[in-house]
Amino acid sequence: MAEHLPKHRILTLIGPPGVGKGTIAELLVKKLGIPHISTGDLFRNAMNGRHVLDKKIGTYMRKNKFVPDSITLPFIFHELTKRKYKNGVILDGFPRTLVQAKALETHAKNTPHVDLAILLNAPTRILQKRLSSRMICATCRTVFNIHSRPPKLRGICDVCGGALVWRDDDKPTVVLQRLRDYKQLTAPIVRFYCTSNRLIQIDADATPKVILHCLIEAIAQKGF
Repeated sequence: MAEHLPKHRILTLIGPPGVGKGTIAELLVKKLGIPHISTGDLFRNAMNGRHVLDKKIGTYMRKNKFVPDSITLPFIFHELTKRKYKNGVILDGFPRTLVQAKALETHAKNTPHVDLAILLNAPTRILQKRLSSRMICATCRTVFNIHSRPPKLRGICDVCGGALVWRDDDKPTVVLQRLRDYKQLTAPIVRFYCTSNRLIQIDADATPKVILHCLIEAIAQKGF
């Protein structure tokens, strides 16, 4: 049974590419009973859309560049107005910059601030190995890993039977740049949530089950 958080709770998952934010978010959804927003998935789904923001997002995504705040903020804030998030949400990939973090704090009254920021850490060598082994379903976007979460049938998604593909942004040269960009952008956010005593740091160099156990204990210690 899900352990429901009080209404209007917002948790945000922070961590480098390959640390397992999506996997942990899925487990938290089942455990806490609130939905999950993956900024990356929303952006990838928007790439071929007809809205002006969709087209702008597609321009950056195809170049493996971070989508700027001027585009990300209105896009995510519009998403957060949907009724399904009225009791809370787990954010994955947002906020990614200090500007985004501060904007989320001062946004419309019906979108509360972040209650807890969860920082997932893992060594660079582990992240590189995970990313180079990662495949994603082209249809339902389920993520697999040839080492830690292999599909039952090679190249076929267990969930929907779709084809598994390698993401362009998981290529070795792109991965190193993504990790450098992450460090530069995220350090101020970590300080921001740490100074307000809303930061939880978790060692993500473990199995998802162990990570979830440590995380739920840490959340409980914060009074949730």
